[in-house]
Amino acid sequence: MLPPVMIATGNDKRGEPETIAKGLERAMRCVCAVVGAGSQAGTGTLIGPDLVLTNYHVIERLIGNDPDFEGAECRFDHRLGEDGHLLNVVDAQTVFNIRAVLVASEPSPGDVRDGGDAFDDDKLDFAIIQLDTPAGRLPDYKGITRGWIPLPRSGERPDPDLGQEFMLLQYPYEIGGAFVLQPLKNDTAEFTDARGDPTRGAAGQRARYIHNGRTARGSSGGPCFATTFQFAFIALHNASLGETDDGQSRGQAISLRRISGYIERRYEQPAQILSLVPPHDPKKDVLARQRAESIERRKEAALCLMDRSREERRFLARLFAGSVPPAARPLLHVVVCRTDDAHSHFIKRLKFLSFEAPPDGISQLRLMALIKGLSAPSRTTHPGVWPQQDEVAQRRQELSDIVQVLDPRGRYLLLLSRTIDAAWSLATEEPLLAAFAAMLADHFRDNRDGIQAVVSFIVAGGQDSDAVLRQFAGLWSVSAPPHCGVCVRLSQVGIDELEEWRSVLETAWKADKAFNAAIARQFNGTQLKPLEIVAQGLDASLCNYIAGTLDQSGQLEEPRS
Repeated sequence: MLPPVMIATGNDKRGEPETIAKGLERAMRCVCAVVGAGSQAGTGTLIGPDLVLTNYHVIERLIGNDPDFEGAECRFDHRLGEDGHLLNVVDAQTVFNIRAVLVASEPSPGDVRDGGDAFDDDKLDFAIIQLDTPAGRLPDYKGITRGWIPLPRSGERPDPDLGQEFMLLQYPYEIGGAFVLQPLKNDTAEFTDARGDPTRGAAGQRARYIHNGRTARGSSGGPCFATTFQFAFIALHNASLGETDDGQSRGQAISLRRISGYIERRYEQPAQILSLVPPHDPKKDVLARQRAESIERRKEAALCLMDRSREERRFLARLFAGSVPPAARPLLHVVVCRTDDAHSHFIKRLKFLSFEAPPDGISQLRLMALIKGLSAPSRTTHPGVWPQQDEVAQRRQELSDIVQVLDPRGRYLLLLSRTIDAAWSLATEEPLLAAFAAMLADHFRDNRDGIQAVVSFIVAGGQDSDAVLRQFAGLWSVSAPPHCGVCVRLSQVGIDELEEWRSVLETAWKADKAFNAAIARQFNGTQLKPLEIVAQGLDASLCNYIAGTLDQSGQLEEPRS
């Protein structure tokens, strides 16, 4: 039986994939983390150029006679990319300060755990905050106008139906009791029950709707999008009610129709908040979309293939050497770098270079990868985190678990990483690395050329970081354990070390004096700089360089050497 809402609107299609995909893409641009506004973080949704809808209890510190807006902000695009790492937002503005609270409706007693079933029409636990910048009119990290999701008038949106499916987007936080903002999460759930006497509510509405979505601290204010109703923003999550006896999650949400009704009754100029029309999305222009995607793809290819040092090139030559017999080929290598040495570019470089290449073919392969715009690697990549528990036996078991999930007949590039500090102990990690290499060798004993693993240790900043980096210089100084290869330290770069990389770009595209000058501006004589800093400084110039090439050639397909 279809929900009444779907019958009434004629929407009898169950979650059209195109509608959900487009709605989710827009929602991910417009949902943000609300932080620094109280004792806990929360989630918000951009409903106007500079307006964000969230829960009252999330921003309670900003309400009162002496509100403190210091450090209160909304953070967008804090989410994972396809490579499993946080998005590189480049120069896009993704963090906006909160300037004011326009509308605030405190919670009802029933919104508080063990607060009973008492709800008031004028106590809806929501707030609309104003940013200091019109985020909705600015581009996101892809250059797409961020836009917003309008808050509809009360007559334009029905209440949720029991059994209706929806998707809840949220920014949870907290790991092991510590405040750590997590990347954007989502969960698909359905409305299972309702609370409040409908005879006492406005227009016979139920006060709150119960759902079975999984939430965590920080999910408050998360938008609920009805997947069976054109991915419409239909409710606002505001509380967790614990679990049922059989372990099912129980959460609570407020109908968006109810919130809109409050604004229409209580706010002097509701038209300044409700049904605000988003700007036209320039990405709907097919040619503009293709051009932007081509620039972004080529930029990613260029950055991940950026030169670094002779040491790195020797490491790649050994890693990808095809002349070494499989039984003698090292299966595990180690990389160490600082937080600003852009190891993500190095990881991408590993992913998109072929393992079967002879050492003298690397330059050509780099060019091929660039021309193809980072085509899929020949091996399945498995990124992950090097176990960080203090108990050595448990960590060894976790490494064993990682190995056991791999098909011994398959072909893998296993990429693990860990951030370390001055308390890090080489004496603890070295035997674990040796044990891990032995596990790989045993698991792939009949397929030694099917596995290569690289562990990246990223050294956090601080006055003791140099000492930690020096420890790696002596790693396996006498001889590496069986099945272990070299340890390479990603170093800072100078302008001379970018010459080959620049030459590759010019071979694939064309020489450009302005781009050469942009590279030179990043350096002061022989000064060395972290690769991450160089990449950030070059980003705009690199995009302009690629765009200029496209404009002159008139071709969007991949370039040919």
